Amino acid sequence: MPSRDAALTDSTNIWICRELGNIEGLAPSLANQVIIFAQQGRRMEASRVIDDALSLARKGDYPPLAAQIREMKEEFQLR
Repeated sequence: MPSRDAALTDSTNIWICRELGNIEGLAPSLANQVIIFAQQGRRMEASRVIDDALSLARKGDYPPLAAQIREMKEEFQLR
């Protein structure tokens, strides 16, 4: 299970990327947060975050990243 420090680092990265409009950095940070939520059994939060990451990857026109996020969504069986 990821450490609390890793979760805080991801939260900080997410905030910074959102502030800067850095979709390329934001979507992977959100995907990392999904892993943490899924491992903690927080499926509703994981599902919400992965949908956000997928939407950002699509809007930012990053098809390979969107494909990776879709695969992660299937792997964790998130709706």
